[in-house]
Amino acid sequence: MNSRSAMTVHPLTHALTSGVRPKVPRAYPHLITFGYGAGMSLQPADSHVPARKTPAKTLDDVVRVMTGDVDADFRQQFQDALKKAWATARAESSLEPLTRLVENWWPIARRWSDPVEARAYYAELDRVVREGVPEKDRGNALRAVAELRAKHGAHPAFDKLERLAARH
Repeated sequence: MNSRSAMTVHPLTHALTSGVRPKVPRAYPHLITFGYGAGMSLQPADSHVPARKTPAKTLDDVVRVMTGDVDADFRQQFQDALKKAWATARAESSLEPLTRLVENWWPIARRWSDPVEARAYYAELDRVVREGVPEKDRGNALRAVAELRAKHGAHPAFDKLERLAARH
C-alpha cells in the first residue's frame, strides 16, 4: 500500500478507527457558553403559590413543629412521648426509639405545619365523632369500612367504625 492510498481513506472511517471525534456544531451554543441558567432566565423568579413549610422527617423538625403553635393536648402528648423515647434510647444505647418517635409523629407534625388548617381538620374530626358521618358521605364511609373488613378480616375496630359511619 503506498502513501497516497493511505491518504485517500474516507474521513468517517478515519474518525471511527482512530478514536478522534469530528467536531459537530451544537444547536444551542449560548446554553453551553453561558450555562443552563442563561437559557432559563425568562422564567419568573417567584412562584405564585407560596411554598408550604412542611417539616423534614428529622427529629429536629418534628420537635420544632410539635413544640410550636400546636394545641396544648397535642404538645403535651408529644412531650411525654419524647421524654419516654429519650429515656428508652439512653437505657438501650440505641437511636431506634427516637427513630420510631419520628416515624409516628411526623405525619402529625406535617398536619400542624399549618396550624389554621390543622385546627379546622381536627374540629371537623371532632364533629364527626360527636355527630356521626354527614348524610351525603355515609354511603362512602360504610363502603370504606366494608373494604377494610374484606382486606384485613374481622376486627372490633371495624365494628366501631361501622357504627360511627351509620350513626345519624
